[in-house]
Amino acid sequence: MSESYCEIVITAPDAEWLTDLTRQLVHEGLCASAHNFTPVRSIYRWQGEVHERTEGRASLHTRRSLVPAIVARVKAVHPYEVPDISARPIVDGNPDYLRWILDETENVEAPSQARARHHRGQAQRHFASAYRTEHHETSAALAEAPVTQYLVIIERDEEGGYSAWAPDLPGVVAAADTYDECLQLMREAVAFHLEGMREDGEPIPQPSTVAATVVTLDAA
Repeated sequence: MSESYCEIVITAPDAEWLTDLTRQLVHEGLCASAHNFTPVRSIYRWQGEVHERTEGRASLHTRRSLVPAIVARVKAVHPYEVPDISARPIVDGNPDYLRWILDETENVEAPSQARARHHRGQAQRHFASAYRTEHHETSAALAEAPVTQYLVIIERDEEGGYSAWAPDLPGVVAAADTYDECLQLMREAVAFHLEGMREDGEPIPQPSTVAATVVTLDAA
């Protein structure tokens, strides 16, 4: 098998929050399984001081190529400024289990793969953003076929990157260094989320936003 496997470890201060997050990652096909452990006692240095606290810990089994997407997704919603999200290679194991990891994530594309597919003009789904009027290529693609349009809000982070979220799709988020990459990752996140809901027979949320605009106010 040319694809490699890995275990991703995530810790968080709220074990239930972490369980909900990892459940969603499995639901969207970003990992084949999530194993949650609580409580764990963490001792670490932060800003020159030693801290000790109880946390939740999760172990994900997935493809190595999906690590960047998982890291970006978790960073966008994690309460820590520098969250623990680290990957460890799986070098060997039960062949049936390793094949199962691939099978359960085979329909999920890594961000670089999805971008290449998009640039080749083979994208099958297009999703609207709050700024679609500023991006004519997106508007043109949407006009070719009727699709459901969800509002996506993209925010500039203090560190200089970008993060995105959708009011009608709780928990669907993305983060990246550039605006274009953030928008592309958000399209993928929405696609994975809706595809998972369809496979599970869940009703697809109807957009509640009918318009979006930017309000400019004079400085006081």
